[in-house]
Amino acid sequence: MNVAVFGSSGHGGVVAEAILSQGTQNFVGWIDSFRSPGDIVGSYRVLGSEKDIPDLLAQRCFDGLAIAIGDNWQRAQVAERLQPLCRSGLVFVTVIHPNANISTSAVIGEGTVVLSGAVITAHSRVGRFCIVNTSASLDHDCVMADYSSLAPKTATGGRVSIGEYSAVSIGAIIVHRIVIGHHCLIGAGATVLRNVPDHAVCYGTPAKTVRYRTTGESYL
Repeated sequence: MNVAVFGSSGHGGVVAEAILSQGTQNFVGWIDSFRSPGDIVGSYRVLGSEKDIPDLLAQRCFDGLAIAIGDNWQRAQVAERLQPLCRSGLVFVTVIHPNANISTSAVIGEGTVVLSGAVITAHSRVGRFCIVNTSASLDHDCVMADYSSLAPKTATGGRVSIGEYSAVSIGAIIVHRIVIGHHCLIGAGATVLRNVPDHAVCYGTPAKTVRYRTTGESYL
């Protein structure tokens, strides 16, 4: 399968390298609305912008697409806009780096990216268009809802639930059986010992809710 990556930022480069490392798919270039077609990024060409995707599919330039947008809300908006193109043959690829360690009983959803060193253990379920970033650890029987993300070096105990669009920042720790609501942001290095309500922004050790965020607010 020929695969393009939507987004040529630093995160896009990491996703592209994961595709290349798999050895089962052919990475052919970038989709990026903020660059010009033909621009070279990391030795690969920008094929076009989002509006060019229907024509690129018709020309058989690619048939698989990985969405490399770190912001959960923005990634969801792109995925939803492009969903009708699945009727024209577009496939949202699931990218799993060969150095990730994933249990055979874990379930990984469409369009999700699992990067090098990530660990997903027994009976965990990761939804659609999630990110499990470099060296993140998701323990047994956890659930990540659609469009949620774990940043590098995050770790959860068992039976943790992370709601839709929620982001767990770099180095955060979530103890076992915690429920994190939808649209939450867990700050870098936080230690989460209690359940987190929807839309909460939590920081610290132990983590405390410092404010509430709105749907679609930037994560960083």
